[in-house]
Formats: sequence, structure tokens, C-alpha cells
Amino acid sequence: MNKNFIYLILIIIVGSYSNDFFNKKSDLLNKAISNKKNNITNLNKKILTEKIEYNFLINPEHIKKLSKENLNDDYITYEKKNIKKFRK
Repeated sequence: MNKNFIYLILIIIVGSYSNDFFNKKSDLLNKAISNKKNNITNLNKKILTEKIEYNFLINPEHIKKLSKENLNDDYITYEKKNIKKFRK
């Protein structure tokens, strides 16, 4: 009877410590999963933004409009005869 009581107490103590250990591990894993989900959400938002920008920029009318707004008109024109070839 006395041995069974000692084994029972030992099993309860080990069980409670292991339960606490596994709870802490599962909390850490849940935090890591939450961080990964947030990263995935942020990356999906970035992908959507990049797709929208890409679709905007592949349109020639939009490119022309942006170039008029942001670039100067004093372009330097080059002719093929004015460009020197570099040789090794």
C-alpha cells in the first residue's frame, strides 16, 4: 500500500511537470505560427500591390503620362556613329 502511494505521488508530480513543459512548448509554437501567418499576410499584400503596380506600368498610356510628369524634356539623343566601341 505504501509503495503504491509513493508511485502514485511520483506519477502525479512527473505528470504535472510534463504538462507544464508541453504547455509552454505549445505556446511557443502557437506564437511562431502566428508570426508566420502575419508574415504570409504581409507578403500577400505586397504581392497584390506589386501586381497592381505592374499592371499599371505595362500600359503604354500610363508610362507616357508618368514620363511627362516626372522626366525632363531635355533628352540627349545618340546616334550610332557617335558611340565608341570598347574593345578589350
